[in-house]
Amino acid sequence: MLFLYLTWWSWCLLFSCFTQTNASCSNDEDLQRHQCTCSSTHGYIQCSSLPSKCRTCYYYNVIFFDENVNILPSEAFRSYDLFDYDSNKSFTIQFALLNGISTNTFSKIDIDQERTLSIKISKYTSSRIPTRIFDEISMQPKSKIDIEIFNVTSSLLTVEQYAFDGIKYSYESEFRFSILYLKDKLEFQSNAGSILLPSYATMEFYFSNFLQVSLNEHSFDHITQEHASQLRIQFDHFQYAILDHTSFFDLHQLDQSQFYLTFSNFQSITIEKTLFDTITQLKSSIIFSIYNITNDLCLPAETFSQIKQDINSTFQFQINYGKNILFTPNTFINISQRAQSKLAIFITNSLDVYFSHQSLNYFHQEDRSLLDIWIKYGKNLIFEDNAIQNIDIWRSSIMRIGFQHSYGTLQMATNAFVNINEGQGGQILFQIMNSTDFYFRFNQSITLERLEILDRILTDNDLCRIIDIPAHIPIKILPNNLCSCSVLYLYRRLRHTVNPLILKDLTPWCYFNMSLDEKAYQENKCSFNKQIHNCHQMQGEIN
Repeated sequence: MLFLYLTWWSWCLLFSCFTQTNASCSNDEDLQRHQCTCSSTHGYIQCSSLPSKCRTCYYYNVIFFDENVNILPSEAFRSYDLFDYDSNKSFTIQFALLNGISTNTFSKIDIDQERTLSIKISKYTSSRIPTRIFDEISMQPKSKIDIEIFNVTSSLLTVEQYAFDGIKYSYESEFRFSILYLKDKLEFQSNAGSILLPSYATMEFYFSNFLQVSLNEHSFDHITQEHASQLRIQFDHFQYAILDHTSFFDLHQLDQSQFYLTFSNFQSITIEKTLFDTITQLKSSIIFSIYNITNDLCLPAETFSQIKQDINSTFQFQINYGKNILFTPNTFINISQRAQSKLAIFITNSLDVYFSHQSLNYFHQEDRSLLDIWIKYGKNLIFEDNAIQNIDIWRSSIMRIGFQHSYGTLQMATNAFVNINEGQGGQILFQIMNSTDFYFRFNQSITLERLEILDRILTDNDLCRIIDIPAHIPIKILPNNLCSCSVLYLYRRLRHTVNPLILKDLTPWCYFNMSLDEKAYQENKCSFNKQIHNCHQMQGEIN
């Protein structure tokens, strides 16, 4: 309400200024014919009807239309000369009220080099953003278009198909579209965001303060981003989102292009199967962010499917300030990574994170690619049987799982990792840092390059947490660990099979300085068989 009051007050102030400084537009017959008033001193034009031409607009900074101009025809501003070589670098078109706009309303406007066109709408009562409203608008290098709608009063606002299609971009040109308040629901039809974004261009959408947003099937499809282009879509301060099947489909990114999708400050989100489908990346990045969600989040099958990454590409899914998060079967499926590409799942400041069976399925990594799952400042991290399976980690690629600054438990079923294929230097790494509790349960046949437990001192009380770590897996722990029974258990067999120089890099100082006889004596003193039996018995009681 404060925002709306300030907006209303600003328009009243503008009206007052215009009323006090009225003057005729003596040098423009079209403006005179429509009884517009002009002020070269204050740089404005005020009109109560819509001139078909404005040959002197570039003399001013802004043209203001009052409530009498509330319906706009096609190509309404085609014959407006908004910019001149020696004119100001920005021009603003302001509307007090719009009840409707037509297809091609803002078509065929030329935005000169390094110039900015702002379109501001105080109140918008229509239920639609029509198709191709910016068709054939021409943007010269480093030019900008900034559209702001302050208040949408209809219960449903529909963004129609190809609404933002047909814009002619140039080098470093920027297009921004914002809705700052919406009464109820925002809906995107199929192909509403069918976009071709050429090299170095930027396109940004921002929607805030509404109840619900709905993306239909293929709402954003056939998106092509060329070299170094940027696409940003943000939904902020709302209640509920519904993302339909293949809302984002057939996305192609080329060298250094970036796509940011953000949902922030909201209650809940429903995601249908196959949200992202058929994505091809080349030296590019996609960052999908969820920030400050009130309710639990369930990610269905094939939320992320058919992603092909090549040459230093990044696909990052991140959640900050969430609740419980469930990855259902095949949430990530059919992912191909090559040449130092990265797929990251970052979850911070949330509660339980649960990977059900086959949550990550059919990954192929090669050429130093990275699959990074990192849980930070959370509670429990749980991997069910077969949670991660059919993963190829080849040619110095890495799959890394991190559990940092978390107060819950890292729990892994015995067969949480199935059919993990490492080859030619591929690695699986676990890194536990500053976390209070964890339990590892591995199938004894699993092969891990290294398991790291960092910033966590292992005491005798931790033995039950690590007894199911296979003896052949190299473990790296903090060098200042004491030689507790847990530490002795981890290296009971490795000390016979691993090169002493490699073992020195893995073990704490106390262990490396012990003689073989001392190690054997301490291991015998720990009574491993008895303690293992007690641990398994306790786990059986819990289960």
